[in-house]
Amino acid sequence: MSMRTLLAVLDPHASNTVLLETACAFGAEWRSRLDVILPVPQLWNPDVISVADEMARERVVAIEEHAREIEAAIGKRARQEFRETCHRHGIAVASDPTHDLPFARWFAYSGFDQGCRTVNRAKMADLVFVRRPDAETGEGYQNLIGLVVRGSGRPVMVLPPAYEKGIQARIAIAWNDNVESVRAVNSAMDFIRGANTVDVITAESEKTAGSAADKVIRYLRCHDIEARKHIIPKGRNRVVGESLLDKCYELASDLLVVGGMTHNRWREMTFGGVTRHVLAHAELPVMMAQ
Repeated sequence: MSMRTLLAVLDPHASNTVLLETACAFGAEWRSRLDVILPVPQLWNPDVISVADEMARERVVAIEEHAREIEAAIGKRARQEFRETCHRHGIAVASDPTHDLPFARWFAYSGFDQGCRTVNRAKMADLVFVRRPDAETGEGYQNLIGLVVRGSGRPVMVLPPAYEKGIQARIAIAWNDNVESVRAVNSAMDFIRGANTVDVITAESEKTAGSAADKVIRYLRCHDIEARKHIIPKGRNRVVGESLLDKCYELASDLLVVGGMTHNRWREMTFGGVTRHVLAHAELPVMMAQ
């Protein structure tokens, strides 16, 4: 594996256990530098509040103090879990960028930082880990993921909130012959080479024929990788993303490789409607590239 720089972006509102365990496991296996970012939500913005009444001002100060206490508690809890997870995987926690590999560094950015520093760090990562948004996830984190996918140019692995299987044994590739699919496969080649089985899944449509899968299967064969073809027929009265996930579960896949196109917000991400459904509902890790 050549992935020596990793980045994990934590969700401040939810459990990050699967995210940290996966990132640290790969960091230890690949002997990588792992950067972990906690985007702390800005619960208080004094710039938008102007209070003339003294009693009201005291209340505002009390609210501000309480908000800062909550922010501090979020950071303390997340950093403790980070240190404990690194320790279990034998990864040193260090701030010195010249420390012997593997090692991990901790960063916390207030107010989600408008994504700027997070995206800049992602640009220098071979792989970025994020948590799949769910009911616990705030809008700030959802938008931040979209910024990372769109602005970093790096592959992103989206991990479900709960996941106990390993990754790499059975890889599924969602292929529709567009440039995003090509980039996703290229980004995932280290995983694909190490897989026990590789399955290429193509959903037929007006733009994509089932035979499109043959192209990538021939490409993989040139790399000594044998892949099986699976076709989702056109005309089924089901969401394509739902059919794709059902096929992954049927094949017992432990990683889905998919291309993604993004607009300004996470929930507007589209892949002919597929990516949005997959990233909202997938119960397996999803690796994507734009």
